[in-house]
Amino acid sequence: MRKRISSIRRVKSSISKGSTVKRTSSKTTKRVGQSRIHIRQANAFELQVFRLVNEERTSRGIAALTLNSRLTDLAVLKSRDMRDNNYFSHTSPTYGTPSQMLDRFGVAWRAYGENIAEGQATPEAVMRSWMNSAGHRANILDPRFTDIGVGYVGGTATSQYQHYWTQLFIQKP
Repeated sequence: MRKRISSIRRVKSSISKGSTVKRTSSKTTKRVGQSRIHIRQANAFELQVFRLVNEERTSRGIAALTLNSRLTDLAVLKSRDMRDNNYFSHTSPTYGTPSQMLDRFGVAWRAYGENIAEGQATPEAVMRSWMNSAGHRANILDPRFTDIGVGYVGGTATSQYQHYWTQLFIQKP
């Protein structure tokens, strides 16, 4: 089966405004503007990708990232959106660009990066794909980034792939 990966990275001007809402419970809902998001705990695949990312970073003397529950929720939304709407792109027909999605859900950022993938069946396989690609590796190892969210969703009977992955990275303002 075919597998795909893609990455994007941007830096915001220093005049940006926004706020980050921290998770206080694994089963709460926060409302930001017109957007609602269910805050949940990361699943085992997501946690393994998080661990593998930090192993790659710390083995090179780069600070470990913080697993951010808001970013994880957004990464899951993005993975689910790719599956449900049958697309593979950093621009979602539902949420727009990663910066639009972060802003829509009230996540403050100075810089962001996004890695997406389809088809890799395990955390190890998707990390291998990302680390073998210069753009994805650059996001994973970018020392500016402080937080990460990892989203994984399985496919459906009608989806093109059976595995959808998203990593969202931010540098906090």
